Amino acid sequence: MTIPNPIYYKGDEKTPISIYDILQSFRVEPGSPKDKERQRILNYLNEIQFPKNGVFVESKR
Repeated sequence: MTIPNPIYYKGDEKTPISIYDILQSFRVEPGSPKDKERQRILNYLNEIQFPKNGVFVESKR
């Protein structure tokens, strides 16, 4: 399944935000189930070298 990139634009509609950026800034209690899941997704994105390997769909705005 492809990963949309970007998935969000910051307030001015000109600053693209990827899922990787959102997960990096998402803070939860260390070691909590949410933190473990966040880290698991980040590890997967790193493993597939997101977005370098073209495993995403560029949003056309």
